[in-house]
Amino acid sequence: MLQQLVAALAVAAAALYTAWALTPARARFTALSRLEAALGPGPLRERLVRPLLKRALPAGGCASCGSAPAAAHVPPRRAREP
Repeated sequence: MLQQLVAALAVAAAALYTAWALTPARARFTALSRLEAALGPGPLRERLVRPLLKRALPAGGCASCGSAPAAAHVPPRRAREP
C-alpha cells in the first residue's frame, strides 16, 4: 500500500513538472500572477510563489538586449526580366 502511494506521488510530481515545463512562459506568468493575487500574505506566497514569479517574468528574446548585433539591411533582389 505504501509503495503504491509513493509511486503515485512520484508519477503525479513528474506529470506536474512536465506540464509546467511545456507550458508557454506567458501562461505560466499569468497563472502565477493570479495565484499570487489570490493568496494572502504568508509563507507560501513569500517562499514559493514569489521566487517562481520572479523567474517567470517575460525577459524578451535574443534581439532585445544591447549586445545583439544589428541586422544588416539587404535590399530585396529584383526579379529577372525575360
